[in-house]
Amino acid sequence: MRNAPNKVPFGKWHSAAWPMTIMAACIFVSEDAAMLCIILLFPQLSPQTLLLMDSTLLLLFFLPLMYLIIIRPMKAHLREQRKSEEEMGALLVQLRNLSSHLQAAREEERGHIAREIHDELGQSLTALRMEVGWLVQGLSASLVPKGEEISSRLDHIIEQVQHISTELRPGILDDLGLAVAVEWQASKFAEWSGIACDSFIHEVGEVPPQQATALFRIVQEALTNVARHSQARRVVVKLAETEHGIRLKVTDNGKGIDARVMDAPESVGLAGMRERVLACGGRLKIRGIAGRGTGICVLMPLARVESDT
Repeated sequence: MRNAPNKVPFGKWHSAAWPMTIMAACIFVSEDAAMLCIILLFPQLSPQTLLLMDSTLLLLFFLPLMYLIIIRPMKAHLREQRKSEEEMGALLVQLRNLSSHLQAAREEERGHIAREIHDELGQSLTALRMEVGWLVQGLSASLVPKGEEISSRLDHIIEQVQHISTELRPGILDDLGLAVAVEWQASKFAEWSGIACDSFIHEVGEVPPQQATALFRIVQEALTNVARHSQARRVVVKLAETEHGIRLKVTDNGKGIDARVMDAPESVGLAGMRERVLACGGRLKIRGIAGRGTGICVLMPLARVESDT
């Protein structure tokens, strides 16, 4: 990336004072010398004619010097600044595209790992649990409690595997769509956090995978932030389709978010939300009121999936 130019509009001078002083001195000396020559060569000229010639000479000296000392350096500076801004804009577009590509690759990899865990590890553990249950039936009475303990541990491990698989990539999002997945996530959040979570989910049309994933991950991140930081007692999740696209709102009645936190570099979760929304061409608003809670609103244009005919 090109560094922003360190030049100032007046070349090596740090203000307009020195260029203007030099220009005025040059004009004064040149104009006096020229008028002195004219008076010596043409003593018969009237005062009015000399005044007109003096004004003309001032313009002839002033305009070129003004262009060389002030206008030309300023034009060069503006060209450099415009070029730097264009390069910075192109760099931002490249970084945004890279971020979008990395997020898509990460989601694809998470989906692959989730399927492997569910299909391979989950099935193997389930088969092992059935075999252990069959073995327990043939154990002596003294070993039955130990066998049941092992079976219980296997049940717990199977539940953990299912939870990890779901967290990596919830199959409900791919199988039943965004609306059902958001409602399911809200109910699961209420179960494990103990915070009341009301969901008002309206049916939405078919949503492209990238947008559906982005909205679902934003819901997950927003609910996680509520559980960690908000000290809220109630959360409301709203999802609806409007004429402008899909609107998602997550609001709580917690302590509210500080404006400094929203822009802080360590707020990785909020930055991730912004990147997901921008990658899909949407808009994100975050508003926090001290003592009254925080609200997150996403409006995302809906790019319909064209079905093959």
